[in-house]
Amino acid sequence: MDNLIKEKKRKSDLEMPHLKTVLEKTKKEVEEYKNKYLRALADYQNLEKRITDQKNNQKKSIIQELIVKLLPLLDNMEKAEIFSKDEGLVLAKNQFIKVIRDFGIKEIDVLGKEFDPQLAEVIDVVKGEKNNLVTEVLRKGYFYEDRILRVAQVKVSKKAN
Repeated sequence: MDNLIKEKKRKSDLEMPHLKTVLEKTKKEVEEYKNKYLRALADYQNLEKRITDQKNNQKKSIIQELIVKLLPLLDNMEKAEIFSKDEGLVLAKNQFIKVIRDFGIKEIDVLGKEFDPQLAEVIDVVKGEKNNLVTEVLRKGYFYEDRILRVAQVKVSKKAN
């Protein structure tokens, strides 16, 4: 009986190094698969983020293009309002302004301020008390978020000598 126990112990002692080798190999494979999984997950998350960013940029571009094409309509409504006191026209213009504001469009405020060539374009220079002061807005300019959709067209003062 003792011999049988000794024989089994000897076989188990012989199998131990083999089992340790298999265990180490399995641990390395698990680590490799884990790293591959983490890289694939990171790649997928980056792809999702890139696609979301592309969709948002595309949406902003479409809104920007549409609003730029509609701004002349608003200009015409505002000019018509000067000559016609039609209540329907005023309501339509105000509704139009509300819609573009809801999309994040803001008017560039330049009247009475120092001329900024990034926000406005000089159409005429008039005599005034100060140099480079915007005295009149001929066509409004607009922002869309942090982008300038259209610069304002203005009259600027020049101090008389």
